[in-house]
Amino acid sequence: MPDDDRLPRSLPRKWKAVACALEEGDSLPALSALVEKALAATIRDIGGVPLINDICDQVHHTARTRCHALPLDGFRPDLSLKHDRLPQTDVAWCRARVLLETRTEELAADLKQTRHRVAVSVVRALAYHFGFGRIVPALIDRAPWTADELRERCAQALSQPGIDKLADCLLRRPDGQGVRAPRRERLSVEAMLGMSLEDLR
Repeated sequence: MPDDDRLPRSLPRKWKAVACALEEGDSLPALSALVEKALAATIRDIGGVPLINDICDQVHHTARTRCHALPLDGFRPDLSLKHDRLPQTDVAWCRARVLLETRTEELAADLKQTRHRVAVSVVRALAYHFGFGRIVPALIDRAPWTADELRERCAQALSQPGIDKLADCLLRRPDGQGVRAPRRERLSVEAMLGMSLEDLR
């Protein structure tokens, strides 16, 4: 990318690398690795999501209450939002509310799975809030894909196993300190030859 004027000047270096990879049509494994590094750096830079475990626990408790309590006069237990003026906390509460409305029974079943599911959703939302949300509009006319294909590519990158590992790391380190992108094994030539073009794209 020759000029810096296509993307917001405040876009962090690692997200600029993601933008270049999207624009140049890099393979999904290469793009995913860059996204994971950019996300890990973002989580460290913003100080993590300090309330993430409290949010997960409250989602699980509220989901269980909804599943086991009879609704009285239309009352439904809801989340008791705690605010700390951090944008990432607002992102986390927003994702928690959406999951609570759409997957109540799943969230009520198991606390560990609830924590993982909420954390993954939050990490993906952070990717859009701090990265893709600023990158995609600038690349729609320049990328090798249409707007829909570009959004699908972002979704593919956020559906890789490394995102789950980042989410688990965030749960262990809510302050973001020490969060790193998961290590990736280099693919051998034989493995690459055995992959389909769609997997490599």
